[in-house]
Amino acid sequence: MFRIIIIIFFLITSISIMFLFSNPKFHIQSFTESDDFLILNVYSKSKKCGFININNENITYQYSLGLKGKKGIIDLREVVLGYDKEILLIKTKENKNIISIKCNQRVYEKTKRYFDNKLKMREDESFKSKRDIFWRG
Repeated sequence: MFRIIIIIFFLITSISIMFLFSNPKFHIQSFTESDDFLILNVYSKSKKCGFININNENITYQYSLGLKGKKGIIDLREVVLGYDKEILLIKTKENKNIISIKCNQRVYEKTKRYFDNKLKMREDESFKSKRDIFWRG
């Protein structure tokens, strides 16, 4: 009887540890768009747990669940977008992976179109960045 209790305790403890330290699976379920930003809403299962925000100058991202997640900010000119097997890829131009997150084709196409438009606008000489205004006075 004592052995059975120890085995059950060991199994319950092992399963609990496995779930505690397992990686949550993040995905983009929806988005919100305006002229100034595109927000991709990040979920794990059915729980909203963060965002990826693309604006005129940067990509800002923050999502987490438990101890797992990511956050940061990066200039639009320093990244490239890709899509492979239902995964949105955001990488540096040096091919360092920043974000890889599941999304559908429609969300990727919307994101890519928005990103390309903002990047094109950013490369226009008439565009004034907030950083340019701050640093050049």
